[in-house]
Amino acid sequence: MMRVQAIASGSNGNSIYVEEEGTRILIDAGIPLKRIRAALQELGTDTDALDGVFLTHEHSDHVAGIVPLMNASSCPVYTTEGTAMNVRNAKGVLLSESERFVPVRPYEPVKVGRFSVLPVPTYHDAKDPVFFRIDSPDRSFAVMTDTGRVDDVMVEQLSGLNGVLVESNHDVHMLEAGSYPYRLKRRILSDFGHLSNDSAIDLIDRILQPSLQVILLGHLSEENNYPDLVDLGIRQYLESLPGERKNPGLRFETAVRTHSSSVIEF
Repeated sequence: MMRVQAIASGSNGNSIYVEEEGTRILIDAGIPLKRIRAALQELGTDTDALDGVFLTHEHSDHVAGIVPLMNASSCPVYTTEGTAMNVRNAKGVLLSESERFVPVRPYEPVKVGRFSVLPVPTYHDAKDPVFFRIDSPDRSFAVMTDTGRVDDVMVEQLSGLNGVLVESNHDVHMLEAGSYPYRLKRRILSDFGHLSNDSAIDLIDRILQPSLQVILLGHLSEENNYPDLVDLGIRQYLESLPGERKNPGLRFETAVRTHSSSVIEF
């Protein structure tokens, strides 16, 4: 059985915990170490028990806590060479620490305990950004955020999952009418920005299969979205499905930045 918790998911901090039968990993470490430790303690584990941390890209909401975490734990940090280089430069990582970065390459799976972790490129204004698909002998889960668009290859790698966290960053109308500078609005709405609520639903519709048991919506904007709005969108979508596509056992939850999601087992 796989256990998943979004310790934090939002525009100002992201870290996702995935565990199965003694293998424990984090996807991103964009929150303070104190919060990561507290969440792991609630989960019955700690930083020393982590088998690896996987970084999707170098933006601060995904790597802000990585240096303290590296100092507190001996676990390797897996990421693309471009991300590692930018984290070294931005965080002043010492050579001895930087040697713990393990380079990953798109479409080449990394074996960590029970998990085979596949990096898949995304469309984002970062150096070598990826999302990660995590497969075990029994289950599969993916964390797919920080992309301005989704192509057929990404959809293929998101197919056949048992669980997924999908970016639902913003409501387009809230963003367009909001206080963000025009340039920032264009960035978010571009092909190298973030997925909107509607785009998230479109993606879920493309990957929805009987095997899918859990949907998390995450990486919500603090200024341009509401959890209730995301909940309403996914609920209305699922209710609108024709009978042959409905899955009575499908669970969904909106992950937020301020507190951890429920612990989801599947």
